[in-house]
Amino acid sequence: MRDPDRIPELCALLERAWRLDPDMRLGQLIVCAICPSTPCPQIFHPEDSHTQRGLEHFIARCEGKLPAAYAPRPDPDTFALSWAERGPAVESTVRLESAREAQFDCTVPGPHGAPIASAGHILELRYVGEYRPGSQGKPDAAAMRAAMLPHVLETCPDVVLFDFSELDYSWGDGILGLLQTLAELDRDEPMHAVVLAGEGSWRGLDGLLVGAMFRDRQHAVNEAKRLAYQRCVQVG
Repeated sequence: MRDPDRIPELCALLERAWRLDPDMRLGQLIVCAICPSTPCPQIFHPEDSHTQRGLEHFIARCEGKLPAAYAPRPDPDTFALSWAERGPAVESTVRLESAREAQFDCTVPGPHGAPIASAGHILELRYVGEYRPGSQGKPDAAAMRAAMLPHVLETCPDVVLFDFSELDYSWGDGILGLLQTLAELDRDEPMHAVVLAGEGSWRGLDGLLVGAMFRDRQHAVNEAKRLAYQRCVQVG
């Protein structure tokens, strides 16, 4: 403290305030007076007077001597809330029809060059329905992501194969959130994504997605295998 002689005075005020009302906000009064750059024992530096005034104000409030400038703390039960609906929740017109996984055995170079056994892991998610255009599709993108996350977190695949062959999609960048989520889940070795598009989604996705997108299922599966093996080599 700037003035160590004031320690007993402040302690007495703190003790008196605590007896009147053991309120955790007393601790906040003390914290406000702490200077992080000043080591103990100067814990009440920079302004002892601020701490004293805060404690005196707290005691005055407890004893009913609160100045008019301060409003008393209200009882939350005295307020009645009136809720107004802002409209029904918007349901998604896209749903996850199926989720399945597959693995394949492989060998990858070990730390010292010797081959070691590994396994590639692919998760396939099939979405159907209508992805609404533009900003209307935000609930659809959120629903697709929410449906995807539990499967991805549980299986930790090397590649996620998104089957959009029966999804109607024209435009809207919210769908990119699926790929961004995969990248964020493992920043060191991001999971790969492969997209299987159909008649109702190819045109819209072709101008949006940069990467592995196919209209032929076998080509999409082969690319998923290649990327899964590539990640196995990277992860080791």
